[in-house]
Amino acid sequence: MLYEVRFDLLSPLHIGWHPAGNILRTRPYVPGKTLWGAVTAALAESGGPRSATRYEDMGHLVEAFLRFGYFLPVAKGSTPAQFPGTAELRDSIFQYLFLDSFASTAIEDACLAAQPNSLHEIEVLRSRTRPLCDCPAQPVELVGGLWVAEGPGLQLKSDDLVWNGRSLVEVLRSIQLGGKRGYGFGRVRLSAFRRTEDVLSARRTGPYEVVLPAKAAAPAHVIWDHGPVPHQGTVEPWVGREWRESRTGAAGQFIPPASLCYAPGLVASSDRQTRFQVGQYGVWTLDPSPL
Repeated sequence: MLYEVRFDLLSPLHIGWHPAGNILRTRPYVPGKTLWGAVTAALAESGGPRSATRYEDMGHLVEAFLRFGYFLPVAKGSTPAQFPGTAELRDSIFQYLFLDSFASTAIEDACLAAQPNSLHEIEVLRSRTRPLCDCPAQPVELVGGLWVAEGPGLQLKSDDLVWNGRSLVEVLRSIQLGGKRGYGFGRVRLSAFRRTEDVLSARRTGPYEVVLPAKAAAPAHVIWDHGPVPHQGTVEPWVGREWRESRTGAAGQFIPPASLCYAPGLVASSDRQTRFQVGQYGVWTLDPSPL
């Protein structure tokens, strides 16, 4: 089953990306792994003592029946026909409307001056767009999909999911996304949760299978298969930090092997529909079988 999920963005949101000098850049979208981590943390912290084992076990349980798609910032109430391409996400209009930054530095207590080499700037997604021409500033929403597979203890409803007596809608109402959460960043409010058959041009055709129309951009990372490259997209490593007690006792210190992927915005075909499989953390795999 596929659900469209929308969040009102209530405060600036930082999704860690590669730095540029002293600027901590943000991704212009929210990866599925970020949603998986937020839901895992909410469930793990609500039912017992916190430990690496509890987080890891809860993460595996969430993976078993939920796969979050990638979420795109849009002006509230709008429904984009598809995910923007890589060039559109980096163009001046998108950056003007949705991106902002905050500069800060650490202060040396002894002399009340800036500590050497501590000046940095944090890029964020804005909670309100900037006004443009005759269009006033508007609240920002995050829109994306949630793929659900039936499993033990899971009850599927049109406007909610209940897993072992726990409402997923209630969990989604309690999450906070991204980095710098202690400073108030990443506050969201669930605004919509509804059954659907397509999100951001991706049409559901199986439990974890989707089809994109010709010339549509993939709203997720797509694993590069090292074969011929007949696609239009940018290849980048996809990696993130994790907490695994078997490897390290500290949060975020285990780095799994990186995968080479096409960045979100890949156009797989310009003349026919393309099938994909939705994998772990919402990362897609191209299915070469004919439609």
